[in-house]
Amino acid sequence: MQENEYSDKETTYYLNEGRLIKDPEHVGLETEASVVVLGQQKVKDQVWSARYFEQKRNSQSLSDIRYCKLEMHENALLGTMHVPNKTKFEKHIRFAFYFMDNLLVFIDDSDFVREKLEAIYLGRYSKEHTLAMVLDEFLLQLIEKDQEYLSLFESRIEELEKQILAREYEDFHVDLLKLKKEISRMYRYYHQMSNMVDDLQRFSQEDHPLIFRIFENKIKRLLQETMDLREYAMQLQDVYMSEVNIRQNDVMKVLTLVTTIFLPLTILVGWYGMNFKHMPELVWKYGYLGVFILSIVIVIA
Repeated sequence: MQENEYSDKETTYYLNEGRLIKDPEHVGLETEASVVVLGQQKVKDQVWSARYFEQKRNSQSLSDIRYCKLEMHENALLGTMHVPNKTKFEKHIRFAFYFMDNLLVFIDDSDFVREKLEAIYLGRYSKEHTLAMVLDEFLLQLIEKDQEYLSLFESRIEELEKQILAREYEDFHVDLLKLKKEISRMYRYYHQMSNMVDDLQRFSQEDHPLIFRIFENKIKRLLQETMDLREYAMQLQDVYMSEVNIRQNDVMKVLTLVTTIFLPLTILVGWYGMNFKHMPELVWKYGYLGVFILSIVIVIA
């Protein structure tokens, strides 16, 4: 497999008096902490990280990440992230991070983490930062446009509902199944993030008791909204089944009406289908015409 172009790349930000900066040597500033983004291959080459990452991360590549979770170690957190790709279904963005007092390291073989951190860096003068605040803002960046994304699901469900009422649902089951899978994917993601934020708050509670509170509230709202969407999708399936039953009932009504109309004729035909030699009307000149007229009278009646 060809090595990713970011696998051996390194990007570093520094904290100085609460400000996120670059190149501290160039401006002559002392740094308090560092935010580093490394490719997985670069991690293996770092002397300072070898003691930790060779034990904890070397046995598992980023492609093996399947969940968003945190592992608590002595004075440190190891997080793995499995973020749904909102433009490509069944695709995910995988990266990891290592968080301690004066160091926040992201392990990413794409440019995803760098783009999020750059957005934080460009807004660095809005307030003072700590490493926990940088991580908090980074996590908020992950869900920044998720409310709009979930609103698209609601629009799609409403469109399917209109198709049901108009009885234009040729591919309804396929569309609904795909929609339910996408909603379930987002539900699992928010549920895992909700568990993560609890661990993050416990880890940083002593120094920063209010950190991650906004993120926690947003995750809970997004989680609740995905639950509502799942319920809405299930209700839509019930509406579809009700509509199918109504159509089947309409068909049965027509069949029952037809059966009721022609049942006397069936009896008449069955009666005269008997092969007895001396049955009346068998030799009558107007027998066929008489039965024909009688059948029409029965149908009209």
